[in-house]
Amino acid sequence: MIRRIAQALLLLGLILTPGPAQAAELKSPFSVTIKSATSGKGRDAPCPAAPPAIINLEYNSIYKETDPTSSTVDPGAQDRYRKDIEPLQDFETAVVRRANAYVRSQGKDIGAAACALSWLSSWAGQNAMGGEATRHGEAVRKWALGTFASTYLQIAGERRLNSKQKVVVKKWLYNLARKVMSDYTRNPDSSSRRNNHVYWAAWAVGMTGVAIQNEKFFDWAMDKARVGLIQIEADGTLPLEVRRASRAQVYHLFATTPLVFLAELAQRNRIDLYSYNNGALHRLVKMNVTQMLHSDYIQHRAGAKQFLDKKSFPILFSWLEVYTRRFSFKDEELQKEADKILKQNRPFFSRRTGGETTLLYGAQ
Repeated sequence: MIRRIAQALLLLGLILTPGPAQAAELKSPFSVTIKSATSGKGRDAPCPAAPPAIINLEYNSIYKETDPTSSTVDPGAQDRYRKDIEPLQDFETAVVRRANAYVRSQGKDIGAAACALSWLSSWAGQNAMGGEATRHGEAVRKWALGTFASTYLQIAGERRLNSKQKVVVKKWLYNLARKVMSDYTRNPDSSSRRNNHVYWAAWAVGMTGVAIQNEKFFDWAMDKARVGLIQIEADGTLPLEVRRASRAQVYHLFATTPLVFLAELAQRNRIDLYSYNNGALHRLVKMNVTQMLHSDYIQHRAGAKQFLDKKSFPILFSWLEVYTRRFSFKDEELQKEADKILKQNRPFFSRRTGGETTLLYGAQ
C-alpha cells in the first residue's frame, strides 16, 4: 500500500515538474509592419526568372600582393574583381530591393516579397556559393550571407508566401553560415580573424541565427562581436584598422558598420554590447565623427595621408542611422556634424545589412 502511494506521488511529481524552459525567440534588429494580412497587390505580378546561381567563389583582392598594409590598389586586379563580382552584386541588390519594397508597403506589395523569396529559393536549390572559394571568395561569401539573411528576415513573417520555398532558403542559410563559421575559425592567427572581416562574419551568422532560430549561431556571433569591441582602444581606434595606412579611416568606418549593427541585434535580444568594454563602441563612433571635423588624427596614427571618397558615405555611414536612433552626442559640435552627415546622405543603403537602412532603422 505504501509503495503504491509512493509510486503515485512519484508519478504526480513527474507530471507536475515543468520541463526545460523554452528558449526565448531570437529577435530581428528591425521590425516589419504588416497591415495587409489577407490581401495585397501584386500577388500574381510577373517575376523574372532568377539568374544562374554562382557556385564557386573565385575572386581576387583589389590590393597589390606586395603591399603588407593592403592599402595600395592594383588597377588591373580592381578591374578584374569588379567584372567578376558584378553578377553576384546585381543579384544581391535585386533581392534586397524587392524586400525593401515589401517593407515600405507594410505588407501590401506581396508580389515584391514573393519574387525575392523565389529568387532566394532558386539559388538555394542550386547550392549557390557552396562550392570552392579563394581566400577573398571566403570574404565575399560572408558579405553575401549578410545580405541574404537580412533580406529573408524582412519577408519571413509573411504567411502568404510559399512555405516550401522558405524551408529551402532556411536550409541554405544554415549551410552557408556553417561554411562562414568554418572559414573564420580556421587560421586563428590571421588578422582577418580579428579585424573587420570577422565582425562582418559575425553579422552574417548572427542574422542567420535569427532567421532560422539557431542559438548556437547567435552566440557565435556575439562572441566574435566581442573580439572586435575588446580591441577598441581608449582613443576609439582599432589597431588592426590603423595598420591599413592610407585607408585606415575608410576601414574604421567599414569596421564600425557590423559592430554597431551587431550591438543593435544584441540589444533587441537583451544583450548590451553598447556598454561592453567600458563603452568601447561609443568611443569608436565618437572617433569616427570627430574625424570628419578634424581629419589629422587617423592620418597621424596611420602615418599616411587618408583616402576617403564621399560618394561612398551612404554605405560607410549607414551605421550612424542606427546609432543615433538610440544615442546623441554630448558634444554639440559632434551632434551637429552627425546631423549633417545624416541629412546629406539619407536614405542610407547597404546591401550587406538589409538594403535601405533609413527604411529599416531610421526615424519613422
